[in-house]
Amino acid sequence: MPVWRRFSCFLSPSQQARVHSLCHGDKLAGKFADQAISSSVRERVLLIGLVVTGLTVLAGLHLWRVRQENHWGAAQAMLEEGTHKLQTGDLRGAEATFTQALAADADNDYLYLQRGLARLWLFEYAAAVADLSRSIALQPRPIAYLRRCEAHQAASHYRAALSDCSEAIRRDPGDPAAYRLRAAVRRALGDAPGALRDAQRSTDLSRK
Repeated sequence: MPVWRRFSCFLSPSQQARVHSLCHGDKLAGKFADQAISSSVRERVLLIGLVVTGLTVLAGLHLWRVRQENHWGAAQAMLEEGTHKLQTGDLRGAEATFTQALAADADNDYLYLQRGLARLWLFEYAAAVADLSRSIALQPRPIAYLRRCEAHQAASHYRAALSDCSEAIRRDPGDPAAYRLRAAVRRALGDAPGALRDAQRSTDLSRK
């Protein structure tokens, strides 16, 4: 059976009639028709394959997005839970909840910030600095620099604390808490005039 007859279902009635007239009584024309139909079928099969592949990729992307949204939603719920524990003094519970949330959303800078704060209040200064550094790497918020300044100060790393306080002030020059903390760091470093200036600036900002 000629190739064109096997794949005639892909042709319209008028196309079938034209191919039949070409092939009838003319073997050479029939050969050319078979080649043309084979080429057409291959193109259609290739096109169908590309469409199926594209649909498969889109379905995979949709599934990935749904999973990411579910993970994000779970992480947000745990963030709220951990923050509540932090505010009520359950520091170990807060740390555990933030750690669990990070398993679902490993690039959430605020989760690292909050866990760093929990570890700071647990006197785990090296772990706190590590978390706050990760938070800063993801999103350099002034509050993250300020918290890391506190961790360095608590660990008696005053030069590092001074650097972080100064960066927090550079990013948010209207925060009186940052000047107050830097004043304490400067006193620890023996910089009495600098400490006095920062303390005065903190007072001035607090009055506004």
